[in-house]
Amino acid sequence: MPQDLNPKNRHVPIPENVIFHVREDELDALERGETSSTLLNLALVFLPSGISMWATLAFSEVKSDRTFNVFTAMTVGSILAGGILLVLWWRASKSRKTVIKTIRARDPQPTGTAIGTGEPPA
Repeated sequence: MPQDLNPKNRHVPIPENVIFHVREDELDALERGETSSTLLNLALVFLPSGISMWATLAFSEVKSDRTFNVFTAMTVGSILAGGILLVLWWRASKSRKTVIKTIRARDPQPTGTAIGTGEPPA
């Protein structure tokens, strides 16, 4: 039984295609926005690690002063790093949302002739 080598394609047109003009600095800001997910991922590694180390320090007895000091430094460092990364992520995601909002605020008013109809849009 031969297979059909010419599959049937169905095309459904988009009702309206809106083109937004984006400045170079806005495009750069949107590209930088991709790093915000990395900041969040790192924050979500450091914060739970620091909290679990804090719980270990709080509920167990460490006999060596040196071990206690190293563990305390790692706990404080992890919590601080996680907090700083979380703040950086929040600021980066906020600035990205602001840029997108600015671009969308330039929504053009319908002008010109709609393609395919020969009549101006309503």
